[in-house]
Amino acid sequence: GLPLDSYSDTSYFRDPPGCISTEPLVVDSGPTHISLSWGKPVSANSAPVMAYKVEAWVVGHEGGAYWRELGLTPINSFDAFNLKPNVEYHFRVTPKNRYGWGPTVQTSSPLQVGGVECLPEFVKILPGQAKALLGSSFTLQCNMRGAPRPQVTWFKDGIQLSSSSERVKIRQIGSTCALTIATVSELDSGRYTCEATNSKGR
Repeated sequence: GLPLDSYSDTSYFRDPPGCISTEPLVVDSGPTHISLSWGKPVSANSAPVMAYKVEAWVVGHEGGAYWRELGLTPINSFDAFNLKPNVEYHFRVTPKNRYGWGPTVQTSSPLQVGGVECLPEFVKILPGQAKALLGSSFTLQCNMRGAPRPQVTWFKDGIQLSSSSERVKIRQIGSTCALTIATVSELDSGRYTCEATNSKGR
């Protein structure tokens, strides 16, 4: 037989994606649309996700009792438009990579279009303590949910941070908000906080 060291490890990666890490969450809504976001698959050894399939099920007799595909997205968020106002929907998401489709995850409770409003809530919070090498780049990241979509403000030692600085970059993509500091120095040490607000509160 072949010696053991001649076997390739590539078969280890020939698996479909694992289960996405959170169910679809509402990050924004309007009279006929809902913006959804979800956690990426947790399986680190699978090939990268190429697309997520998003489907909707209308709750009630008029729904037709079937899943309708809304579209494919290469990122872990999706804007669903042209939905029926004041109608409840279930949504489900299925990840795909080059080796096939992964498990499907759906909302645990129905979502009402046009009627979804909730306080901001952090799904993934900042670490209690973080360290960075001097001169390196460092990123703090947290995930939130809420409707309407929350706006995020970052603070250092209680003072609001601005992204106008070349060293400090603040970005918000869907439900993910991140603060990146380039070329970390001793002056950057301190207590960093992230605040999310919408029309329902903070």
